[in-house]
Order: sequence, then C-alpha cells, then structure tokens
Amino acid sequence: YYTLPEPRPLEGALAQNRELQKAELLFKGQITGPESLCFHGGFLYTGLNNGKVVKLSIQDQKQISTFYLGNYSNECGTYDKEPECGRPLGIKAHPLTGDLYVLDAYLGLFV
Repeated sequence: YYTLPEPRPLEGALAQNRELQKAELLFKGQITGPESLCFHGGFLYTGLNNGKVVKLSIQDQKQISTFYLGNYSNECGTYDKEPECGRPLGIKAHPLTGDLYVLDAYLGLFV
C-alpha cells in the first residue's frame, strides 16, 4: 500500500494571493469554447468548440483571421457535429519556425 508524502507548505510561489482578481476578461461574447491557447508573435491563437481556429489581436480585441479544420456549417458547435466540424483541443507554435501545430480530437494533427 502507498501513502502520499506530506503536502508542501503554501509559501513563496505557492502562497495564496489575489493576483487573478486583477485579470481582465478578453473577447467576451466573441469566442465560444476556447480549449487551448497559444501566444505567438504578438497574437493569441485558440481553437473553438465549432471547429474554428482563430487568430486574435489582444491589442485591438478583434479576430484577425479564422480557418476551419473540418467541414464548417452553421450547425457546427454542437457535440453531434464535432466529428464533421472538428474540435481543436491543442495548439502550439514551433519556437524556431513559427509553424502552428493544431491537434484536433477527431481529425488529427495539422501544421
């Protein structure tokens, strides 16, 4: 049988604080279901629950561009349509080339 070690004390970087109370809510009402976020080249990239991958300008609070991994329709964004529309769950930029890697739950890996 296994026993867990004693928890580390909540001090230093682990100390309780109120830093998140200073956070600003961005893109309210503009995007739905962001799963993974990638900040690269001054822009924020994320995949949405309707299969879209969006490039966002934090400075202007606007969508700069959008692309789809699957077959997009107005019906995308529901659980039943995910296999057709896609559901991008992971997103990362290559540190040297800037290539964007997107991993979709149904459609696989895209570069």
